[in-house]
Amino acid sequence: MRVTENEVKGWIVDVDMAERLDAFVARFSRLQDTLGDKLIPTLLSYLGEQTGPAIDNLNRAEKFGWIESAEEWIVYRKLRNQMIHEYIEDTAVLTDALRSGVCPGADQNDPHNNG
Repeated sequence: MRVTENEVKGWIVDVDMAERLDAFVARFSRLQDTLGDKLIPTLLSYLGEQTGPAIDNLNRAEKFGWIESAEEWIVYRKLRNQMIHEYIEDTAVLTDALRSGVCPGADQNDPHNNG
């Protein structure tokens, strides 16, 4: 699925799609917050592991096999921040974030990608 900036602009003005988009962004954000900021540190503490900065906790979570990659988690965290804080002002930023989140690994330089 290739998301274009024109599609995103259309979603924002369509009341039903705007509500769906807001719901997606809110749920994605809550998932990131709940897992990364609450669950992982709680599990680490339960196991007697020292908790610390988010990146340290994520590295430990990767070591335990709870997440595939701490680096990927950080990428998704940045996507979360883009979708939450920047999309209202710049639909290109939201489009890029949605492309990355919906199609991880998608080639943003693909000539068939008409964003």
